[in-house]
Amino acid sequence: FSRFLGCISVSKAEIYNLRPEDIYLVHDDLDKALGKVAIKLGDSARGHNGVRSCISALHSNEMTRLRVGIGRP
Repeated sequence: FSRFLGCISVSKAEIYNLRPEDIYLVHDDLDKALGKVAIKLGDSARGHNGVRSCISALHSNEMTRLRVGIGRP
């Protein structure tokens, strides 16, 4: 059973008995063209500070990530 949490709430996941596998993390990706999306399970933060913060709060990188391309300026 999966739930959607805002990144601010990720650190509270334990209160709701959520495992990293229950969380879908949606974040921007400079390396993807504008509007392109990709789904990935696990992996590193790839330099994204927000993702790094979520990995640190959860003590795991095993959440599903929806990467949304914003392209480079």
